[in-house]
Amino acid sequence: MNFVKQVLLAVALVGTVGSAFAGWGTNNYQGNVKPDGGTKVVRDKQANRTWDDWVWRGKWEDKVFWCHPNSQKCSQNWGISKTIGYSHTTGWSIGGGFGVERGAINGEVEAVFQKSKTWSESQTESFNWSADVAPGKWAQPVIVAVRRWHNGHFNGGHFYTGGAQRGWGYWYEWAWKNFGSWQGSEKEWGFKMIQVANSRKEL
Repeated sequence: MNFVKQVLLAVALVGTVGSAFAGWGTNNYQGNVKPDGGTKVVRDKQANRTWDDWVWRGKWEDKVFWCHPNSQKCSQNWGISKTIGYSHTTGWSIGGGFGVERGAINGEVEAVFQKSKTWSESQTESFNWSADVAPGKWAQPVIVAVRRWHNGHFNGGHFYTGGAQRGWGYWYEWAWKNFGSWQGSEKEWGFKMIQVANSRKEL
């Protein structure tokens, strides 16, 4: 199996890890700690290697080419531009287990609050160059998002102190403490390529 690849310039990480917690969605959360827009998202570890996520293949839209075995050689230019939308999901949790007292909120003890956040993005590629295809081979254009697995934690939020206010509610104080965790496979960059295979089934 052969590949003709055109690599794009690396771009900034999208979505998942920003400088603040805003956009992760905790409006209804009540518990040991309340993140807000000032909460930092910290990356702790990452995988040594990236992995290729083939987010679009030409065969999905019948954009394939076959070079007849009796041909001396073939040159194919698809002459198309494709925008593909895709997403990845980051799982995260906050709650018990980070060194503060568990508080009774609305009659229930908060243990661990788990959610996930789906980040949507898009990639546009043009396949407007000619690719040589050997006789008897099949070919298709492909769009690839290069991803890397990361995990981390959060820092800073309103932490439960255990105090009650006028017999109801609970006191929270802001502190730069570490808590919670998150993990996900982020897109680091992307590229386009032409895949050449021995049969259509291999595309």
